[in-house]
Amino acid sequence: MGGENQSFTRAAFQEAWSQSEPQLRKLCFRWTGRDPEAARDALGTVAVLAMEEFARSSGEISNVRAWLTRLARNACVDIHRERAIKRRAIERLTVEGGLESAHVESPEAEQMRRELNVLVRRAIDGLPPALAETAKLRLVEEEPYEDIAGELSLSPETVRKRIQDARTRLRNELSTHVDEARICGITR
Repeated sequence: MGGENQSFTRAAFQEAWSQSEPQLRKLCFRWTGRDPEAARDALGTVAVLAMEEFARSSGEISNVRAWLTRLARNACVDIHRERAIKRRAIERLTVEGGLESAHVESPEAEQMRRELNVLVRRAIDGLPPALAETAKLRLVEEEPYEDIAGELSLSPETVRKRIQDARTRLRNELSTHVDEARICGITR
């Protein structure tokens, strides 16, 4: 009897997967920034997770297409997070001197960069609390708008507006410092 249940689950999964896979492939490609390798990784992750969960649920998932789409979205978000973590780790190593950079800065430029980092963090801390919290999540931790919206119980549009307001305030606050940094050759 357990074998019958298992074969039903596999057949149901295969049917649902074959119907949803082309659309999931397109979504993963778009959600990973049109990176074919990352999209393949995400789709593979979705296939494995879906097969495991579908077998456990005995085919009791009511809206399989929506469920698979949500799994794909989560897999793509995980890929973005992994990339951000790796990028920040590399940046930290470079800033802390763990790796030699191709462009060697003068001691004055390095000092100016450190001072700018401190000024930016202070400027973010000086924003109104709602803007500061949103700005830290987006600009420092590089979280996607949708994740911030969920975390702060806001709409994605509200998050985007807060980031826009925070950037405007930060630009005004830091404009003189950025001009000085350009003179030293630190920023573009």
